[in-house]
Amino acid sequence: MDGLSSDATIKIINERKKKCSALKLISEKDKGIYDAINKGIRESKGEWILILGSDDRIYEKETLETAAGYLRQPAPGAVYGSVFVNGDAGWAKDGEIYGGEFDVEKLLQKNICQQAVFYHRTLFDKIGYFRLDYPVCADWDFILHCAGKASLRFIPVIIAEFKGGGTSKTVTEKKFYADLPANLLAYFGLNVFRREFGVVHWRFEQFAEEQASRKKWLSSCFYRTLAKFQRRRKKSSVRDHDRRR
Repeated sequence: MDGLSSDATIKIINERKKKCSALKLISEKDKGIYDAINKGIRESKGEWILILGSDDRIYEKETLETAAGYLRQPAPGAVYGSVFVNGDAGWAKDGEIYGGEFDVEKLLQKNICQQAVFYHRTLFDKIGYFRLDYPVCADWDFILHCAGKASLRFIPVIIAEFKGGGTSKTVTEKKFYADLPANLLAYFGLNVFRREFGVVHWRFEQFAEEQASRKKWLSSCFYRTLAKFQRRRKKSSVRDHDRRR
C-alpha cells in the first residue's frame, strides 16, 4: 500500500514484482497509516496477516518458516513474538530485543510491537478493523480488543527488525488515552475489576470526573467505584508485599 509516493518507491516495487509475481501494489491517496493498512488487509488473501512499515524488515531469512511452524497450531486470534529495535524508538532503545510475553497488566502499560504480530484473518470479521481516529495507537487499541474478545499467543521468535523514529515517536495520542477506560469496559466487561487492571486505576478516576463534568452521573458513579476498588486493592497489595519483606 503506497500513499502516492513522490520518490522512487513505485519504480523499485515494480522492479521487485518481476521477481515476485505475488507482490501486489496499490498506490492511492489515503486517510493516514491505518486507513492504508485497512485497505491492505481487505485486499490480502492469506490466512495470517503481518504488517510492516516502509523501514521495517523480516528479521532473518528463516523467520517466516520458523513462525509458520507455530501458526499451524489451531489458535485463531493474534500470535506474536518480539522485534529487534534499530534506532531509538522512544519506548525502546537501539539494539534492544523488545517485547517478550505480555499479560494483561503489561499490555495496559505498553503495547506489543505491531511488526511482531500475526493477525488471523477471522479477527477482522470478529472485532472490526483498525480505528482511524487513533492515528498512532490504533494497533494498541486493536490488540487490547483482541485480548478481551479473542486470544493472544506468544511465540519465542524475533519476527522483525523495527526501525525507530517515525510517527509513533513524534505524535502523542490524547484521544486513545481519554477513551481507554470506556474501551476497556467494552472489550473486557466486568473483568476490569480484576487485579491486573489496578495499574490504570487513576485513568478510571479521571474518566469518572470527565463523565461527571458532562452530567453523566451513572457512568461517573460506576468508574469512580471502579477506581476506588482498584486503588484499595493496590494499596492492600503493597502492604502485603511490605509484610513479606
